[in-house]
Amino acid sequence: MKVVKILKNQLFALITSLYKMIYKYIKIDNKTIMFISYHGKGYLCNPKYIHQELLKDHRFQDYKFIFPLKDKNEVIEGAKVIKYRGIQYFYYLAKSKFWIVNCKLPSYCIKKDEQVYIQTWHGTPLKKLGYDLTTEGGNALNSLKYFQEEANEYH
Repeated sequence: MKVVKILKNQLFALITSLYKMIYKYIKIDNKTIMFISYHGKGYLCNPKYIHQELLKDHRFQDYKFIFPLKDKNEVIEGAKVIKYRGIQYFYYLAKSKFWIVNCKLPSYCIKKDEQVYIQTWHGTPLKKLGYDLTTEGGNALNSLKYFQEEANEYH
């Protein structure tokens, strides 16, 4: 089992390296929206409900909705389900005009200037985020550091 895990990690490292080399050559599709909930755990939270509302809006009837999930066999009405962290996942990271996400984006995600990143943060407005954090300690400091890095990266 340990060998399989090592091989999977090596393959993922290779895929992310390839993504970083070719993402800029993949043309953005202005009518493609990628939704990520809890790093692919399911059709959940704010991205789910935003997707459901977009399905009702005639202005989005010709849009392509992409959900990368760990269980790629899940069926989502009006959406294409792909494998989270699979090859298509990286393709649609580069191709989608909009990213609608409720969790921290991994550091390998590279946003092009023309792409729009919408962070819905699960649980907001029920908790403090970013500069509103007053707690000291590891988790609060890590969250603030991440908030600052993401704000700089995805402005």
